[in-house]
Amino acid sequence: MYLFTLIIYNETMNNIKIIFFQQKETITSLCGMLWGVLELGADLYQAKTLVKDRDHTEEELESVLSDVDTALSEELKAGQMPVLMTQDFCTPVAEAAHLRDIPYICWPYDSPQEALYRTEALYDTNMIFCFDRKMSERLKKRGIKHLCYEPLAANMHTAEFLDLSKESLAAYISDISFVGNFYSDKKRAAALEKLRMQVPQVYDAIESVLNGAEGCFEKEDRFFGRLPEAVVKWLVENSVDVKNVKDPEAAGFFVECYIGMRELANRERTGALRALSELSHIKVYTSEQDKDYLASVTGAEILNAVSYDREMPLVFAASKINLNITMPGIESGVPQRVFDIMSMGGLCLTNWQPEAEELFDTKKELAVAKDYGELKEKAEFYLKNEKARLEMSLAGYLKVKECYTYPKAMKRILEKSCEVFML
Repeated sequence: MYLFTLIIYNETMNNIKIIFFQQKETITSLCGMLWGVLELGADLYQAKTLVKDRDHTEEELESVLSDVDTALSEELKAGQMPVLMTQDFCTPVAEAAHLRDIPYICWPYDSPQEALYRTEALYDTNMIFCFDRKMSERLKKRGIKHLCYEPLAANMHTAEFLDLSKESLAAYISDISFVGNFYSDKKRAAALEKLRMQVPQVYDAIESVLNGAEGCFEKEDRFFGRLPEAVVKWLVENSVDVKNVKDPEAAGFFVECYIGMRELANRERTGALRALSELSHIKVYTSEQDKDYLASVTGAEILNAVSYDREMPLVFAASKINLNITMPGIESGVPQRVFDIMSMGGLCLTNWQPEAEELFDTKKELAVAKDYGELKEKAEFYLKNEKARLEMSLAGYLKVKECYTYPKAMKRILEKSCEVFML
């Protein structure tokens, strides 16, 4: 018995044969793009090689090429063309596609992704789909040829594989929950303290930008590009993290990411917990390194991280309110966590993002806050008003089901790719 229904072949599906590479490090055992093409009933070859997103060796490239050649040795249907595919952009797959002159499609769910600033990203065999318009603009300026916008999506079948009984959900019931990292990096904290003591002008410039950005969610361009040019130059010259980034502009961008973006994420997620802890009990599921830090700075209940496929959906289904505070590196788009929450029928309370109002009705489907005060106000409202909470949860679920499922997104992605490469 099939666990999901295959969509009938359409012309696009008949035109291509997908050679799919899974990444070595991924949040899920069956990534969204693969699930989408399986539901579409595409002609699929799943490669044996697990790939890294960057810094691949010659041996790893040879392994990818071997997989590609094995897939190509199988008989293709008349007029059918092969297409390589991964979720995040992966340099060895891009290199293999370039060497074999085959289109390569990716749809990263992280932003920014450093691999997209490598030379391999400039190949004209690439077809890169961005869920964040600001990131798409940055990448276009770098000379990446084939870029398209595509919001992220969710797997609407997740619930079919889970036990959603009261007994199973009992451990995850909460008024408010948050699943994610807080980036309480001791190395970064030590680096900032060293700056404060030894190069106060650099430290003060960073603090000024962070203080002006924190909790001001409705501000666009809150962090990137706001540091003085001299400060960015100093950070690049003195940062180990960006030594391998050859493009000076990209190096400046990533040094802002490594220092400012993660620090801002830490402060905003901690600040949101502090604000909401005044209202009700909060459960936080996070990494081991963040647990001790959070126990000392918030009144939330700090629990172990949960698995993406099995436990996290239960959290979303069992919580009255599911909190999302977007990683600041996602400048305009709506992150994966929002779609995952809504696909499980959970109410999502999120910080404002420029594209949130394009994708959702923020009065009926998605609860959006522009600052800490509004975050607290909306949480209090939905905790006190069950009918309104359930109505928004249902409306959000139906919107994701209608517009943002993996097969629907993959159909758009494949049709656009066929149009670009004339497949």
